[in-house]
Amino acid sequence: MVAGLESPSAAANDGRLRGPVLLINPPSPSGFTANREGFGGLGTLTAGRRGFLYPDAALAEAAARLRSLRVPVRAGDLAMQPWRGPVRLFRRLPELDGGHPAILHVAVVSLDHDLAWAKQTLGEWSAPLVVQGTALAEFRSEILAALPRATIVSSGRGVPAADALLARFGATRLPLENELELPAFDLLPLGRARRVPLWSGFGCTLACGYCPYVVDTNRQYFPNAVELVTRRFAALVKAFRPKRVVLRDPNLGQDLERSRSLFESLSRLPARDRVPFEAESRPDGLTSTWLEAFSRAGGVELKLGIESFDPEFLVSSGRVPDAGAASDYRQRCLEVVTAASNMGVALRLFLLRGSGAAADGALSGVASELSPFGEVVIKDLLPANPRELWRRMHRGGSSA
Repeated sequence: MVAGLESPSAAANDGRLRGPVLLINPPSPSGFTANREGFGGLGTLTAGRRGFLYPDAALAEAAARLRSLRVPVRAGDLAMQPWRGPVRLFRRLPELDGGHPAILHVAVVSLDHDLAWAKQTLGEWSAPLVVQGTALAEFRSEILAALPRATIVSSGRGVPAADALLARFGATRLPLENELELPAFDLLPLGRARRVPLWSGFGCTLACGYCPYVVDTNRQYFPNAVELVTRRFAALVKAFRPKRVVLRDPNLGQDLERSRSLFESLSRLPARDRVPFEAESRPDGLTSTWLEAFSRAGGVELKLGIESFDPEFLVSSGRVPDAGAASDYRQRCLEVVTAASNMGVALRLFLLRGSGAAADGALSGVASELSPFGEVVIKDLLPANPRELWRRMHRGGSSA
C-alpha cells in the first residue's frame, strides 16, 4: 500500500490506492509506427517499424505528478520499446485483486488499435483506468464500449490524467501543479536520438483548415512565459543530458517578439545548461532577424510547414487570406529557406499530398525546387476533424 501521503493529498491514500500505477503508451499497430506524442496533435501513423517517435511527454508529466505525491509508478513506452517496454512494465508486477490502476495514452489516429490492445491486455481488471489523449471527448461511446470502467481525459497534457486517476480514489484537494516540475523522462525512453521535448506553447491563431494542433485550443495560442521555458530548458539539460531539446510549439514564429525574446534568454544560459535545439514554424512570417536570433541561441534545425505553392489550395484551406497573399507566398517561403540555409540551419520542409489535382501535379516540381535547401517531407493531407480522421483510419485509410 502507498504510504506517507499527507494532507492536502491524503485522500489519494485512503487505503484503497495500491501501487504501482501503470503508465502505458500502447504498442504501435502491426506494420506501423504510432507517434502519439502528447503535445496537442491527433497523432501520426507511418508505415514501417522505424518511423519517427517523440518521447511520450504526456506520460512523463503524469509520472512526475504522481511521483511528487509519493504515489509509486511504473511506466512503459511500448511504441518506442516494443520488446523491452512490456518487460519493464509487467515483469515482477505485484498481483493485486482487480489489477493495477493505470493511465493509457491513446491517439485518434490509432484509436481502434489502442482500445483493442487495452481490452485484451487490461480488460479483466477492475481497477480504475484513465484513458488520456487529445480530442477524446469525441469518442466517449467507442472508448466506454471497449473499456467500460474508463475515465476519459480529453487533453494532450499528462497532469490532468494523473489528477483524474487520483480523483477515482477520492482525492479532491490536490496541490496546484508545480510549473517547474520536470517530466519524468528518467522513467520513459528518450530513444537513440535523445531528444527531450519542452513545451513552449500550445495552439495557433492561424486559420489553416488542415491543422490538427488547434483542436484542443479553439485557434487560440497559449504560450508559456519566456522565463519559465528558459528555466525548464536548463533544468532538462541538467537532469537528462539530452543531445537536443525540441521546443514544442506548432508555430513558434506566430509571435515573433516573444520567440525572439526566448532566443535571447536561452543564449544567456551558461554553457553547461545549453544544448542545441530545434523548433517548428510556418515559414512565411519569419524574418532574417528572427533566424539570426534562433541560430545564435543554439537553434540548429527548423521544421517548416510549407504545404503547397498552389494558390487555390492556399486560399481554400485558409493558409493565406486571399489571392494576393497566395501570389506572394512562394517568394516569401523561398526567401526564408534561403536565408536559413545560408546560416547553416538544417531544414525539414513539409509538403501536403492530396490538396487537389493541380497542386498534386506540381508537387514534384515544388519538392525539386526546395530540395537544395533541406530535406523535403511529403505527407498525406488528412482530415483535421477528429471524427473524420477516425472514420478514415477506421476504414483503413492511408497513414497519417
